[in-house]
Amino acid sequence: MAENLYLPQIGKISKIEQPTKDIKIINIRLSSPLFIKPGQFVLVGLPGYGEATFGLVSPTFRRKEITILFRKVGFLTNKLFEVERGDKVTVRSRPIGKPLPWPEMIGSDLVLVAGGTGIAPIAGLADEIAASRKKFGQVYFLYGVACPEDLLLQEKLKYWEKKKIKIKLACEKPDKDWQGERGFVTSYIPNLEINPKKIFVLMVGPQPMYEPIAKEFKKIGLTQSQIYISLERRLRCGLGKCQHCTCNSHYLCLDGPFFTFDIAKKMGAI
Repeated sequence: MAENLYLPQIGKISKIEQPTKDIKIINIRLSSPLFIKPGQFVLVGLPGYGEATFGLVSPTFRRKEITILFRKVGFLTNKLFEVERGDKVTVRSRPIGKPLPWPEMIGSDLVLVAGGTGIAPIAGLADEIAASRKKFGQVYFLYGVACPEDLLLQEKLKYWEKKKIKIKLACEKPDKDWQGERGFVTSYIPNLEINPKKIFVLMVGPQPMYEPIAKEFKKIGLTQSQIYISLERRLRCGLGKCQHCTCNSHYLCLDGPFFTFDIAKKMGAI
């Protein structure tokens, strides 16, 4: 009998961090390896409370343990906020969505852009890059938050900087001690030392940030096909069944969640 790739496996909570009052970071030790590629998501759930898609904070080569980051905003995440070390969750044995064209990006400059909790899936990609840093050109990480307390994964930011990933921080409501840009990450874009003909931009965050950032990259010579954005916030079942993420002829969970900016515009997704 063929293996049912949609059948969940049992994962065990191995570590929990709480960087803010409404955000948690959870490590899940898996019973079987999860073969996931950069850009794909996972479907994690609790029996009786449903499932949801999550981008991985951990790199894809860590196949027996994954890390997710989430904000307490709904029915499932409120319950996930209560789990303790040793508790069990379900993890679908098949990752969600199509991977990014990662082999095509090797040798190019990269700009990773994250807004708020959008740093979760971007973090996994940054770990992938850090592990094979010599395969890429210039790499920037632009990270925007609303206030200093929202700055997440600060230890990882320091690690990536040591791996020659240039970290650029921006805050909308900075305090007197804030060291980064006061405002938005768009202010960094004109001064990036990149090759506009050989570069990819990967963005995850609130949808309103995509258009203005894409416009700034256009000003320095990038095309919309060089900019990838994630539409994961619209995913629900992750299996192409519930219709929640349909967009014209596309299921975002099956055909995405990463799309080039021009295709996302053509679909009417942004």
